[in-house]
Amino acid sequence: MEKISVWYNKLSGSLKLDSLPDLLKYFYANENQFSGSVDLIRLPAAMENLFLGSNRLSANPTKGHLSVVGWTSTPVLGEAKNLFQPLVVFLSWRRPY
Repeated sequence: MEKISVWYNKLSGSLKLDSLPDLLKYFYANENQFSGSVDLIRLPAAMENLFLGSNRLSANPTKGHLSVVGWTSTPVLGEAKNLFQPLVVFLSWRRPY
């Protein structure tokens, strides 16, 4: 199955996208009444287009940003981190002859 299309309905509830078919390329669920948050971690590797617009989804833009960047600039409460540790890198190169 390459395409799932449930757009322009009045579907509601939450979207669980973690068990979509492996070969799915297109998922159209826009113009519905889905709510809650959506986990995009386990989307199929073949996924090319995911349409979720015009729903009632919630988002935490800070959480998404931290997941993409891979670190946080604000320490967890009660935890002091030294974020300015020096990074030392040694590079070595020689001619290939």
